[in-house]
Parts: sequence; C-alpha cells; structure tokens
Amino acid sequence: MKRSGTLLLVAVSVALSGCTALNPAPAPTPTVTVAPSGDGVLRIGTLFDLRGPLRAQSPAQVAGAEIAVRDINRAGGFGGAPVELFHRDGSDPEAAAASFAALVEKGVDVVIGPSSSAVADALSPIAAEAGVTLISPTAAFSDPGTLDFSTAQSPAALAAGVVAARPDTVAALITFEGSAADLGGALDAAGLTPALTATFAPDQTDFTRLIAELSTAEATSIIISAPVEAGDETTALLTALLAADHEGSSFVLLDAALRNWGSSVPDGSLEGAVGVAAGAAADRVFVGQLRQSDPGLTSSMFGAEAYDAVVLAAIAATLAQDDGGPSIAHDLRAASSGGIPCASFAECLDVLAAVSSNTKPSSAEPSSTKSSSTEPWGIEGDVDYVGRSGRADLAESGNRADLTFTTYTFDAANKREIVAER
Repeated sequence: MKRSGTLLLVAVSVALSGCTALNPAPAPTPTVTVAPSGDGVLRIGTLFDLRGPLRAQSPAQVAGAEIAVRDINRAGGFGGAPVELFHRDGSDPEAAAASFAALVEKGVDVVIGPSSSAVADALSPIAAEAGVTLISPTAAFSDPGTLDFSTAQSPAALAAGVVAARPDTVAALITFEGSAADLGGALDAAGLTPALTATFAPDQTDFTRLIAELSTAEATSIIISAPVEAGDETTALLTALLAADHEGSSFVLLDAALRNWGSSVPDGSLEGAVGVAAGAAADRVFVGQLRQSDPGLTSSMFGAEAYDAVVLAAIAATLAQDDGGPSIAHDLRAASSGGIPCASFAECLDVLAAVSSNTKPSSAEPSSTKSSSTEPWGIEGDVDYVGRSGRADLAESGNRADLTFTTYTFDAANKREIVAER
C-alpha cells in the first residue's frame, strides 16, 4: 500500500546554557508533522447512498463533487496533475465496506461520504487503517478519528434557526420515521423542548391519531422535518393537517419539507409558514451548474457541501505538499479557517502564491494573525476557504463548527422566500 496513517511527533530539543532552577528556559511546543505518503496524484472517491433510503439526495452530491473536480483541474489540479474522481455505492455498512475496498484498489487518498452517520461510524476504523481521509457532506461522526471530517451542518444549526424564527412557542415536532433522530435533542439544547414528538411512516395516509395528539399538546407551532424520499407522505401529512384546521402559518418546515409547494396544497394555505435550512442559501448560479451537470436533478440538497468537501481536500493537499490521506487530514482545519478568505480553489492558490512571495492579495484581508514561517506553498493559517455552503470551519472534532442557517417565509402562492441568512 502506498500510504501509512502514522503520525510522527517531532520533538525539538533545546540546549540550556546558564539556566538555573529559578529561571528555567521555556520548553518549545512539540510540532506535529505527518510523513508524506502520496504519489503525486490526488485521487478522490465518493461513497454516497446510491440504492438505499437516502438515495434521493445523492445525485446533487455526485454533481457537486464532479463540478469541484472540474474547477480544480481547470485551475491546474494538484501540483500540476489532474485530480481523479471515482464514484461507488455506500448505501449501508456492508456495501460501503466493499466499495471502500474497491476505492483503495484505485489508490484513493480521500473519500467524500458516506451519507449516513451509521455508515460513517462503521467505516471510520477501516479508513483509518488504510490511511484514507473521510469527509462526509451529510453526516457528522459520533466519535470521529483523526482522519474523519464532516462539512455537514449539525442539527444544532437547524435548532438555532427554529428558535430564532419561533421563540417562546409551544412546539410539536413531527419527523419522518428513521430520519432527523438528533433534531429533538438539538431543539432541547437550544431551549425549545417540544411538547409533542411524533413520527410519520412510509406510505402513511391516515393521520387521525397524530392529529388527535396535536390537539392534546395544544402546540402553537408544528415543526415538520422530512427527507427527499418522503415527498408523497409529507404532502399527505400537510394536507391532513390543513384539513383538520391547523393553520399553515403555524408550520415550521425543515429539510425536504422546505420547498415550493405551489398547487400541491390548497392555494394560500401555507402563507405565513416559516422555513429553516441549515447552511447558507443555495446560490442560483451554483444550482444551475448542478442541474447542468445532471439535468434530471430534483433536489440540490447537499450538493454545495459535497463541492466544499472536495475543494477543502485539494487545498489541504496543496498546503501539505502531499496527497496522502494523513497529510490531507492534518491540514484540513488550516484550509477551512484562520487565514485570508478565499472562495474557490483557484482563488486560494492565488492567496498562497501571494503569501509565499510575501505580497498580499489586493482583494483579501487576513482574518487572524498570520504565522511568521517562511515555508513555501503556504502554511497553517494562510487561507480560509469560504465555500458554496458558507463558512466551512472545521472544529477540533473534525465536524463542522459554524452554525449557519437560512430563514424563509411562504407567500400566498405557497412559495418560499428568503427572510434572513446568518
């Protein structure tokens, strides 16, 4: 195998001359470095859910990864060599393990995915042994290792948006069976404990019991979260709630429930409803690129997060001057925060070139104190990638640190409109 996941601790020793016990010389902080393990070609694999319950959200991620690789290669690739991309299925732990083995045979350095936390946690030790970095655009790792990262907004971002949109409310939380498992806990942590938590199921059409429970809870806001694949069931749920005289203006729509409903529900029935999305609002130009890459695309969800995961990997490889997985993992946080903001791989290369020549890009301002190192190609803190999904700061845990959300309201045509982004 061409790579190793071994981290090397380089201890710097200092000779103490003329020092006494009363005035000891300060000990230098050890610097963590990583042994190069790449071969000069950055190879990226994807492990999205292509056949399982999350398959509806995967086409946008595939398109986002492909657009990112095209943009990187248009800017010169990694070290002058084109970045290579391979897609495989990661629907469940068994499929993901087999697909991961195939990607290792291809020599991948980074895997973008998997789509679910359960698959991500199962794959983590396998990837660590192979020295391959994992970056999931949709799922946070529950116990991330040193090579595990996520560009997905956490449920805390959604919860913060809900609390901001509907403070001091009696809320009911309705989620699709098997999804949004952490949302209730995030709402509770944000100070909004739902008076009722309920689920609806695949192919469900009868909501009599749920509506009765809502009446007992006396909720003034009804929070509804659903994945893309539950479109028919979500439509049936909204129709039943409206027929039972629940005002559409009391709804808080999340995830795939946050869409332009149009004539799918009665005219004007959702006027005044609120929508909250984790992350920055989708850029129309980027959504157009996604649809151009995949004309059959029905949702752009997580396409931006997949794009950012690929670009961050390429920037980290550039900072490390090595395409090996451990090297990329070591420099991912430096690529995501603490330096001069840049919004694309090409722009970040310009920043690094300016830094290495001791000049300052005319359009950029440093966001923090820079290192005094004179290493070429850039060093920790030189760039701060701000991506298609907004700030992509990675915490020490490897999961996304920023809590960005976008708030929407619905008009008389049941169409969503942006109210605020923060």
